[in-house]
Amino acid sequence: MAATELQINSLVKMMIQLYRRMEDPKLAKQYELQRSRYENMSTGGDGGKAGLYGRRISDPKRSTHEASIRELHHTGWADSDFLEFLNRLDRAIQDYHDDSGEAKSTESPGVENTAPDVEFVADAVFDLLSTLPHNDIVYVLNDMAEQLGVLEPDND
Repeated sequence: MAATELQINSLVKMMIQLYRRMEDPKLAKQYELQRSRYENMSTGGDGGKAGLYGRRISDPKRSTHEASIRELHHTGWADSDFLEFLNRLDRAIQDYHDDSGEAKSTESPGVENTAPDVEFVADAVFDLLSTLPHNDIVYVLNDMAEQLGVLEPDND
């Protein structure tokens, strides 16, 4: 069953409420995490496997929950439904900035740009890689290690 107007509109309202409170760094991270999940699902992904209500910042990094976000909360949604949701969310964000008279920032409000949040990056990488088969994960990690110069050279 495809997404209904009510489902998409309700999800936009929930996400825009979170977006409006992004001056709190924890909420900014939560918004980015949720958005990345919907972007993942818009390209055929499962949104990751997490606790029943989605992974919160305070949750353990590696949930033991077996079902994906898509299976639990968006059964029957097509990739195009997620694209429609993201488009509506972007319009709602633009409307929010137009109404408030402030320019849309390219950075999340409240998130300092002084140093990378290693835990957030690790969580995001885990969320992205956890949906891939084992061999693909190994390939991606080895390729990243090589590009970053942290891979031990072969002793040929």
